[in-house]
Amino acid sequence: MSIRNEIKELFVHCSQNDNNFFDGKIEWGFVEADIMIEIGIDRIIEEMGSLEAFYPFFNSLVEAV
Repeated sequence: MSIRNEIKELFVHCSQNDNNFFDGKIEWGFVEADIMIEIGIDRIIEEMGSLEAFYPFFNSLVEAV
């Protein structure tokens, strides 16, 4: 599975986790942190080329919600 597909799957899972809600809304920073912890920053950098490449991809997932 590609890292982007793995991130998408984790995004869906983490955005449904009750621990990632604050005042009834999804706290995207918590979702982002959970994904980075699960996959690992080093792997994100290795497979996406840089950590900066992760953020626009993550933001595109948030905007699609």
